[in-house]
Amino acid sequence: MHAADEISSIQSEDWRDLYLAALFEINEADIPFRIEEAEKVILARTRDLASSSDGTRERNSLDSALLALRALRTCVGETKPGTSQAESSGA
Repeated sequence: MHAADEISSIQSEDWRDLYLAALFEINEADIPFRIEEAEKVILARTRDLASSSDGTRERNSLDSALLALRALRTCVGETKPGTSQAESSGA
């Protein structure tokens, strides 16, 4: 395995681990922070793959993960950590 391949696989595992941590967080107060953490790593990984001709399957997984995190954020009534949905919608 080349060093670049090893870094890519580590980054791939990082976003998956953080994504799963957000999905399975049992402390409701920590969910928004887990979501934000996972989103940051997923977006960084998306940028990494943008210049690559391969990685289509992973890009699709990243898109699906972001959608799931946004749905989770809606379910717990948060748009960003520390901000209620009413505050973020201007109500």
